[in-house]
Order: sequence, then structure tokens, then C-alpha cells
Amino acid sequence: MGNDDIVIMNWKILFKDIFKKHSSSEAEDVFMVGTSLTTPLPSQVTSDWHRPWLYSRVFAIFAAVMAMLLVCVLVFDNVFSIPGLIFVGAFAFPLAVMILFLELNAWRDISFYKVALFFLTGGGASLLFTLLLFDITGSTGNLNYIGAMIVGFVEELGKAVIVYGILRFVYRYRKPTILGGMLIGACVGAGFAAFESAGYAFVVLLEDGFGGMFCNILLRGLLAPGGHVAWAAITGGAIAFASNGERPKLKSLISKAFLRIFILSVILHALWDCPLLSGIPIIKYAGLVVLVWIVVMILIDMGLDQLPAGSQPLYKK
Repeated sequence: MGNDDIVIMNWKILFKDIFKKHSSSEAEDVFMVGTSLTTPLPSQVTSDWHRPWLYSRVFAIFAAVMAMLLVCVLVFDNVFSIPGLIFVGAFAFPLAVMILFLELNAWRDISFYKVALFFLTGGGASLLFTLLLFDITGSTGNLNYIGAMIVGFVEELGKAVIVYGILRFVYRYRKPTILGGMLIGACVGAGFAAFESAGYAFVVLLEDGFGGMFCNILLRGLLAPGGHVAWAAITGGAIAFASNGERPKLKSLISKAFLRIFILSVILHALWDCPLLSGIPIIKYAGLVVLVWIVVMILIDMGLDQLPAGSQPLYKK
């Protein structure tokens, strides 16, 4: 992937602090980034940047609201709560993973306002552009091995174009970073995943009823960490890496540095959709979640190598 250094995958760093007690001010500090007053200078990005934990609290809040809405539907037979349940359920897991990437951006140079903006507009635009590509290619969405590869390529390309455009906007006057690119990719992927999951939940509700819809939300949510958010984060990191310290250009998208990483996202997506191990899907999906996060962790390690000399990020302890 272009990184010849030994990669230290400290998986515990992603979970170590989620069970510790944290104050509201600590949570607010995570969101108070990326402004003219809170963006640190490159020389100030040091090892005292905290470990990720807030993503778990975001998920817990969404889970609690889901439980409340579920009670409204099942106990009080309130059908008006079903749209809210679809919305909260579809957004819970992708948003939590997106916040994880916000915390992983050690540069702290992208504000939460922009994160929310890229989530909504990037997610919607990538979905629209993907549908346009499907219409142009005439893909039927048949998920055999060849069809899965086509779907993987089209959907990842659709997201990649939008991620590229946002990276061009964000990094107009400063050097792109791998961690920043991964965050932007995660925003677009999270929006895509949330809108898609809400659509699937709605269709299942019409065809199989409330029980089928709720099971669909839970299943897609549990698999979300290994899906669109991570795939698009890989693409965003690849674009930043291929830009080689310059504002991303179209030549970045056809460079070997980008393509050999981007193709991993396409292959992982295709394997996810194809009928491989269809009889024991839990093994396939669990294996693919691990594989995609190995790629993510390698890119994180590459991103941390861009930190100023003398910094000792906690991830590499």
C-alpha cells in the first residue's frame, strides 16, 4: 500500500477508553475542533491527543432512543413512532463509526459543522451519483459474482467522486492528510449507509411488516462497521495519500498509489455482496469486517507517520 514501515496494530486503543468515566466537557472538547480558535498548529499535534471513546456514547444515545420508540410501538401501538424508529435505527451505527473517525483525526482540523455537512450532502450526493452510474451502465443489481463486482465498483466509484470533490474543497490552501481524508470519506460513507439502510427498512416494512423491518435495521446496523463507512474512509485516505502533499487533482484518481488502495475497497465490497459462503454468512461478514479494519488500521498508521517529527501518538504504544 506504499508504507514500508512496520505497522503496529494496537486494536485495544479503539476500545480501551470507552469504559472509563468521561465528563460532558470532554465530550464537548471532541466536537470543538476545526475552527480558527481550536485547530492546533502542526507542531502542537502531540501524544496528549486522547484515545477515541465518544463514538460509544453516541451509539448508546441512539440505542436508548431506539428502545424508547420501540416501546411506543409495541406497548402503546403508536404507529406514528415507526418513521422515527427507522430514522434513528438507520443512522445509529453509521454515525457512531463516523464519530470514531472524527476522534481518530489527530490533526483536529475538520470541524463538526463540516462533518455534519459532509455527512448529509456527501451522503445524498454519492447516492444520487451512484444511481446515475447504475443507470448509465445498465446494471441490473444481480448479486452473482460478476454482478457483485460491478455493484462494488459502481458504488465505490460513486462515493469516491464525491469524496474527491470534498477533499478538493477542504484542502484548497493546506496539505491533505491521510487521517483527514479518512474522516471525510467516513462522512460520505456514513451518509450513504444511513440513507440506504432507511430505504431498505422502509421496503421491508411494506413487504414483511414491523418485525422484519426491525430485524433488518439491527442486522444492517451490526454490519455497518465493516461496510460503506469503512470502505469510503479507505478511499478518502487513498486520495489524500496519492495527492502527495498537494491539493487533490484528477491525476490522483488514476495514479497507482490511489488505485491499488481503492481496488481493495471495491474487492471488499464485492466480496460482501457476492454469494460466497452464503450458507454461513456470519463467518463471511465477520471475516470481512476484520479484513477491512486491517486496511483501515494500516492507513491510520500511515496517517500517523505524517505527524510532526517528535510526536509520539498513543496509537503506536
